[in-house]
Amino acid sequence: MDALARSAAEDPAVARLRMALALARGDLRGAGKWVRDAAPMAERRDGALATTAVQAAANQADAVHWLRPDKATAHKAAPDPADAFARAVVQHRFGDPTTALADAQAALAVANRDGSPDDRVRANLLRARILMEARQFEQATAVLGELDAYTATDYRVAWMAAALYGKRGDAGPARQARQQASALAGERSLDVPPLL
Repeated sequence: MDALARSAAEDPAVARLRMALALARGDLRGAGKWVRDAAPMAERRDGALATTAVQAAANQADAVHWLRPDKATAHKAAPDPADAFARAVVQHRFGDPTTALADAQAALAVANRDGSPDDRVRANLLRARILMEARQFEQATAVLGELDAYTATDYRVAWMAAALYGKRGDAGPARQARQQASALAGERSLDVPPLL
């Protein structure tokens, strides 16, 4: 990664990989540093970089820096799923749960209309996380149920299932989901929430 960074220092993909790697290692301080270092790239409006940066930012000001102004997207016929998701993440991390859930549902609506399967998965995972943190376990389980098809192949979904069943106190399903997450984890630690 360091060699790649030397040859492509201004490449948004390198910045995104550094942030994602720091988060995967549970290095929140390092992730926040990479977000600050990459701040000049925010003007390029790379959706993938922005969605990683808002998850890695150390504080609200750093996260908000990566959001496109509302007026920049107002003239578009269809909102960008990455923009909608980034706004929902910032609200989840630094706002109130009610608004975060509304923004996550709006991100899902945009993803359903104009996004990829990954956009829909991550919007639903964010909804499930917000509901789980609010101890609304039945609703979180229903949202996670919409992602059943991904449980065997998507680490993020398997990890969220293990976390949710663990919080609910469902020992059997939690153990099974943790085994599935472990099988998909590779070198990732199950103790670190995955990047959405």
